[in-house]
Amino acid sequence: MAYLFHRWVYPFYFYVTVPVIAMGLPRILLGDRISEYILYGLIIVQITWFFLYFPVKPEWFTDFLLAIGAPA
Repeated sequence: MAYLFHRWVYPFYFYVTVPVIAMGLPRILLGDRISEYILYGLIIVQITWFFLYFPVKPEWFTDFLLAIGAPA
């Protein structure tokens, strides 16, 4: 990935999201509707947070964030 984007990626920035994803995926598969919606929401928030605040972003993503008025 670093050679593809000509940038180095540090996986430890994603480690904060791993517990929610690891706990959430098995619970989603159980089928409880309320828990399912809450966990879907948490997973979406965690992944979105990771993509928005990861310090190394591709240029197309930075341009997209600036176009929608989000901090880049």
